[in-house]
Amino acid sequence: MSNLLYYHENTSTILCNNPAQHYHASVTTQEDMVSGYTNKGAGYMSGSNIDNIACLINKLFEKTKNGELENVVIFGSSAIALNEINLDRHIDDLDIFVSECDYNKLKNNKNFSEQYKTSKDGQIPYLTPKDGVKIEILKTFPGVIHAEVLKNSSKKENSQNLNVASICDLIKWKKNQGRDKDICDLMKIMNPLSFSMFFLKFNIMQQFKK
Repeated sequence: MSNLLYYHENTSTILCNNPAQHYHASVTTQEDMVSGYTNKGAGYMSGSNIDNIACLINKLFEKTKNGELENVVIFGSSAIALNEINLDRHIDDLDIFVSECDYNKLKNNKNFSEQYKTSKDGQIPYLTPKDGVKIEILKTFPGVIHAEVLKNSSKKENSQNLNVASICDLIKWKKNQGRDKDICDLMKIMNPLSFSMFFLKFNIMQQFKK
């Protein structure tokens, strides 16, 4: 599997650790690229995943107060999907990345309880709704820190005005996790066709900003 380092804008090339694995983001016409992106199953989300994520975000809004979501970032599989990458699996949970300060504030919200999960770094605390809705609020994710993730994040079409983690930060996290699931997800995230579409849209947006 290629290890992404960065995108070389002048040559439209995604550079990897192994030079033999470099590939070009502009290898086809825009029309062919969009056609291939759709026909080969690299479309970013199924309708059910869009609905699931929207429902979970609405549940989050219902359970939080004004000001509690100012610096949150959507992370995890939902963030990957909102970045228009298809993981070819059902998404029915929502991970939220917050600062330690905001985490401590949310601990006082009566709608959430603190739980713990086991990771390679030990027991990780997280907040989750008491009614069983599949939302997890965390102050740490392996390989990334909240301040940088927030800085690199942006609002997406279906994120309902919440910030979504960048693909680069999600890749850092997935690489650090290193589970079989993460390796499979990285292969899909770093699929040349998916990246071609991602950078095509990115470059188009950059043109509008000029």
